Amino acid sequence: MNNPITSWDNDYARLARAASQLRTTSSTNSTFSNDQRQGQASSIQTGVNRLDAQLNALEGNLTMTPAEIGRRRNLLDGLRGQLGSSGASQPGYGRGGESSTAAALRQQDDMIDELAV
Repeated sequence: MNNPITSWDNDYARLARAASQLRTTSSTNSTFSNDQRQGQASSIQTGVNRLDAQLNALEGNLTMTPAEIGRRRNLLDGLRGQLGSSGASQPGYGRGGESSTAAALRQQDDMIDELAV
């Protein structure tokens, strides 16, 4: 049987990768249409909401320490921020161009590494 914490971690990693792909793919250099980008963003948001509900359940069951719950909430907030700035509704890069994308990818990698500890 799957450990709910491990399952949460694995689901988060999958969503983080999908958000990264969405964020780094502009409509000018990909085969994704704007509708496909919107659908992917919606799917990722649904996954984030599901992880949030699972986190609430883990917190209610006292399965995790408050520090771990807070850390995972910060990870989810980071994903929500990526979705908000992914350009899903506005194709192309954010206002910082590729340098902000690279910085966001580094931040995401750091967050994933922190989760793996």
